[in-house]
This record gives sequence, structure tokens and C-alpha cells, in this order.
Amino acid sequence: MATTAAPGPLELGFDYYFGVPVVNSAPPYVYVENDQIIGWDPEDPLVYLGRPPKHKVHKDATPITPIPAEAAQRTANMFKGGVEAHSLYNDYSVGTTITEKATDWIKARDGNPFFMYLATTHVHHPFTPAKRFQGKSESGLYGDFVEELDWIVGQVMASLEEAGVADNTLVIFTSDNGGMFNLGGRNAAAKGHQINGDLLGSKFGIWEGGHRVPFIAWWY
Repeated sequence: MATTAAPGPLELGFDYYFGVPVVNSAPPYVYVENDQIIGWDPEDPLVYLGRPPKHKVHKDATPITPIPAEAAQRTANMFKGGVEAHSLYNDYSVGTTITEKATDWIKARDGNPFFMYLATTHVHHPFTPAKRFQGKSESGLYGDFVEELDWIVGQVMASLEEAGVADNTLVIFTSDNGGMFNLGGRNAAAKGHQINGDLLGSKFGIWEGGHRVPFIAWWY
């Protein structure tokens, strides 16, 4: 039975944490603030059911956001209970929710020095962009998720400007290696989106498209 999300970032030196306990493609699909599950109800705790048989789902698992096949590369929920906590987590609002928390936190620093690590779920599968970004890229859900990531970066930069610290803040943008040619990736490629630019290969491969990472450092 899960009670808290500790140990976590607080045990590694962070003063505050808001986000998901693992990647957005793995259960339990809840939000965590510091070391507490948001919406936690001691009368309805999360209970781990174990891994189901291959290609099966636990009939007792708490339902999660329904998403289409193009986006749905995620592990089925393996927890029962936590109905309130699960209801607060919607795959399509994770990006905007985390961004709002991050920008509010920057503003609350009131100009004081800070270190912030914003680990977005973009563009990790499942590709679940907020409604306002859906169809915007003309490259399927994968491309729409990239559009939302661009918006997230823009919101962070705008918050630095508003806080008056943009000219004294080092911003580093990077990610893990290589775009994947899963269903969403293949659909994006078929519509002309180059997941890895002009590099050959994709994630898990030995070519540059599989192991190169983006890296942008900004400071003026």
C-alpha cells in the first residue's frame, strides 16, 4: 500500500517538488507535491496489484484517462484505489499544470537567486497535448506535443522576464536521446515532420539520430 512518494527530490537536496512520480507512461498516474500524493485519501489508498499478464489489464485497477491508439504507448494502471488522486490527473493537462506550477514558483522567488529543474513530460509518449494544441502542428499528436513543448519554454522565458531576472539567469534546454519511430512518431514522419532532423536513425539505434541530444544554453 502506497502512503507517500518518499524518498524523492526532497531527499536529494531540493526544497520543493511538484510533478509526477515516474514518467508519464507508467502508473500510478497521480501528481506528487513534495512527498505527498495530491488528492490522497487514507480511506482509499493506492494499492499495488502487480504486473498483469501481457496485453491484459487489471479489472480492479482504477480507470485512467482514455487516449487514442496513436498516443497510447503507456503501461496500464497497476493500482486500485486512489480514486480522487487519479481523477485530478488528466494526461491532456499535465503539460499546462506543471508549467503553471513552475512559472508561479519563479515569480514567488521575488528576484532572489534560484535553481529550478523543470522535467517536462514532452515529448515522451503518450503524446497527449492540451486541446488548444491539437491539430496545430499538422504533424499529428507527436507534432502537437512538440508545439506544446515550445509553448512551455516560452512560458518559462516570459516568467523570467516578468520577474526581472532574465538578464541574470542561465537557462539550459536539453533532453534524453533520439526521437522514437513508434506509431505517433511514424504518423508525424508520414506528414513531413523530421523527428531527428537530418540525422540518420532514431532512439535505440547506433546512428547519430539515436544518441545525439539537443542542447541550448541561453544567457544574455
